[in-house]
Amino acid sequence: MEVAGLVLSVVSLFSSCLQGYQLVSDVKNGGQDSAILLCRLQIEEKRLMIWGRTVGLGEETCRIPVQDLDTIITVLTEINSITQDAAVMKKRYGASPETCNDIVSYTRPIEFIQSSSVYLEARRRIDEKLRSPGLSLKAGLRWMFDRKNFEKLVVDLRELNDGLYALLEGAQKLASSTSFNEICLMSSASDDVQRLTVIRDASRASYEGLSRTVDQRMHMIDLESSSSIDGCWLARFEEEMVLVEWREYGDEILPGRAVLNVLERRIAELSILLGRSPKPEGFQVMDCIGYCHNECQQRFGLIYNLPVLEADKPPDIVSLYDLIHPQNGADTVFPSLNDRFLLSRILANSLLQLHTTCWLHRNLRSSHILFVKSGKSMDWLQHPYLSGFGYSRLDDPRAVSIPLRAQDEAAAYQHPELTENPRIGYRREYDAYSLGIVLTEIGFWRPILKFRKSEYRPKRNHRRLLEYQLTGDLAHRMGQQFEQATKLLLTGKAYGDSKVEGEQLIAFSRNIVSRLGIQSLH
Repeated sequence: MEVAGLVLSVVSLFSSCLQGYQLVSDVKNGGQDSAILLCRLQIEEKRLMIWGRTVGLGEETCRIPVQDLDTIITVLTEINSITQDAAVMKKRYGASPETCNDIVSYTRPIEFIQSSSVYLEARRRIDEKLRSPGLSLKAGLRWMFDRKNFEKLVVDLRELNDGLYALLEGAQKLASSTSFNEICLMSSASDDVQRLTVIRDASRASYEGLSRTVDQRMHMIDLESSSSIDGCWLARFEEEMVLVEWREYGDEILPGRAVLNVLERRIAELSILLGRSPKPEGFQVMDCIGYCHNECQQRFGLIYNLPVLEADKPPDIVSLYDLIHPQNGADTVFPSLNDRFLLSRILANSLLQLHTTCWLHRNLRSSHILFVKSGKSMDWLQHPYLSGFGYSRLDDPRAVSIPLRAQDEAAAYQHPELTENPRIGYRREYDAYSLGIVLTEIGFWRPILKFRKSEYRPKRNHRRLLEYQLTGDLAHRMGQQFEQATKLLLTGKAYGDSKVEGEQLIAFSRNIVSRLGIQSLH
């Protein structure tokens, strides 16, 4: 037979094989196991479609090497035989034909593995041009299998597909792999957990890439189906409750892919830092177990283990901002002076420990200080946790500083120089300023917005805070040592005058952490 005739035979057999897959797909649903087998069958169907498009079937020019035509015809003939030849199907797989019209409860199976419009269009062209009337399907016909024989059929189809893929070389192998990855992404783009579970279980043994893609999507659904706590989210991850801290990037990153890569590397390094165990004494952060990246919603998520509680119930997490600014009928909490001193000291020491690792927080505020409430006592106030690390970076003047999206109340915690020039190089003194604002809130037990006038510029609000609210009034409430520590933080003097990093950290410990000890009350 001439080459043209062989190519026509290949195209005709290919079209018939696709029809045969549809006939076999009409198998009666018998629960989860049957769904997994149907999904495995659909994977092989899509692999055959990808192979056909890769070699140019249905296009003007077929890209099959002449020496492979006979082998391909043999493989396609076998696929066609085991999906449409009644005698072969009955003998090998114990199949028996039934008509859908006889079974009222019959419904078409779910399409677990999605096809892109490219493949659907290619298939339509082949069907229109090459389908033989003698091979058209009988209306309403489907094949009945028991589970064991159906699984054997799927295995045989996979091996036949493997034979076709073994003939691909070079660019064709790469193209088919890329196409399969695209179908993996399309099939995982669903919020139907039951459907995703079937795809994951069906692909786990033979197609690990698809299984991983779907598994990641399922974890993402778990993380996003959660309740919010001031920018953090409670979620379920691998059967455990976790806290997810989302860091959105959006327009300030894209289309700068290089900057996005810097951000992801920074998030990864930060997750390692926050996940180290044991942590430095006094470094109050939850244990970070990793991070995730949701490209569709343009955000990264740091994932934290929650502290172990005695009570077997969901954790009750509140922020410092929630406590000093209760809303929606929440109970007002009035901690003792000792509790407020201890809280302030712990926060100052945690910031010192962070700076000791050469990292900057860059977004410290009362809504990023979390408590896990437990029991009827107020002991949980002695265990705050720093959060809000999404903008953190190394304390390196050469490091890229991505501007904060600080607006309204969040801007009140930023140094006036930053709010007027967001691209100015960030320094640890700016973290100290944010801590000073938080201590002001703790001292007065009022949110910082109560001290600011919206019509004033940041520098004027800063002067007003120093000259009026903090002069005498804070000392009256919390004592002179507390007031002095707060003023040092707000005026950039917390680290002393030395240019040596080690001496600066020692100065912070003496000027701030030590001043905030409970003994300062005496």
